[in-house]
This record gives sequence, structure tokens and C-alpha cells, in this order.
Amino acid sequence: MLIIKKAILQEVIMVKELIDYTLDYFYKDYYNTESLDYLKNDYHSIENIIHDIQQENVYILCYSNKIIGTGTIENNYIKRLFVLKDFQKKGYGTYIMNFLEQTILKNGYNEIILDALVISKDFFTKIGYLTINEKVWVVKSGKDFKYFEMKKIK
Repeated sequence: MLIIKKAILQEVIMVKELIDYTLDYFYKDYYNTESLDYLKNDYHSIENIIHDIQQENVYILCYSNKIIGTGTIENNYIKRLFVLKDFQKKGYGTYIMNFLEQTILKNGYNEIILDALVISKDFFTKIGYLTINEKVWVVKSGKDFKYFEMKKIK
């Protein structure tokens, strides 16, 4: 059975492990180690996830009582969309995105924005997002990684 619901604080470790595992598995060929460390330990830190859960902005997708995906909204901004490796390319990411988009629309927004990493840009383009800007984030050592600001108007 497939259920999407708001995450609670007791699930923060499972959400964090899902994110870290996905970043380690899929992104290692696209980003340097320091960039991945920044994503895992700063941008997607446990503290940031806890904050977003406390704000009731984190959603989890469960299949047979197992968390297989997650996504976070902040106003009209979608972030932290991840689906476990074994569940990718089966429609679960689209399922989460449709839910998050509908939630944002119900909150009165008609424009949805997100930042996409290189590996996920094609997915977002396929579901109707347009690239607005190509951006570069520079980590502490001066190394950088590329990502894309994208938006969809409903």
C-alpha cells in the first residue's frame, strides 16, 4: 500500500539515511567529494530536516510501511526530493511531485520553483519544469558544483 504523509520527528533519521544513501549512490559520479559532503552535512543536514519537519513541510512516501521517498516544500519552493534506488524509474518521484505541486497550489501559489542537480534536471524537464538559470555553488575549498533553477507555472 502506498501512502504519502507528513513526516514526524521520530522519522528524521530514516529520512536523513534515505537522502544520504541516494546522494552517495547516484551523485558520486557527478559531484566531487567536498560538494557531496556539503549537500549531506550542510544543505540536507539533520538540523535542517528537523526544522522542516517541525514546520510540517516534509512529506514521506511509504510503501508497505517503508519510507521509499521524500520531498519538502517551503511556500512555493520544492526541495529535498529523493527516492530510494530500488524504487526509481517506477513513477514514485512523479507521484511525490504531483502531491507536492497540488499542496503548493492549494496554498494559493501558481508558480512552483526548485533547484535541480545535474542528474535530476532531465526528470524535472520531463514533468514540465523549465530551466530559468544555470547556477554554480562554490564550496569552502573553492571547488564548485553546477545546478539549475527551474520553475513551472500552473
